[in-house]
Amino acid sequence: MLGGAAIASGVVRFSSITPVLSSGVVPEDEEQITSYTTHPFISAMHLLPGIAFTVLGPLQLAPAVRRRWPGVHRWSGRVFVLSGLLTGISAISMAVIFPVLVSRVSTVANIVTGVALVVAF
Repeated sequence: MLGGAAIASGVVRFSSITPVLSSGVVPEDEEQITSYTTHPFISAMHLLPGIAFTVLGPLQLAPAVRRRWPGVHRWSGRVFVLSGLLTGISAISMAVIFPVLVSRVSTVANIVTGVALVVAF
């Protein structure tokens, strides 16, 4: 359920930055301006690999996939690792570049989690 919530959140956030990515213009409406729309490339480099990471993680653990389709398992594992690295690196850069949204403690927690994700891979 948590993975589904993370995927849904990522899809919603990515859909909010898609117009900014395609046009290169940040919206003028203050309600639409967020850290994600202000920095759309970094946001996309976090959201897309994060969605792939969340989808492929459970797939890697499914015994049926490993038995029936070992080639799919191997390639999805490679994409999973690359997605984890990109998500971790972009999380660190987002924590440094984006303004502090909640507190300095949450910023430090995001940096530590990003570093842990990169080191784990």
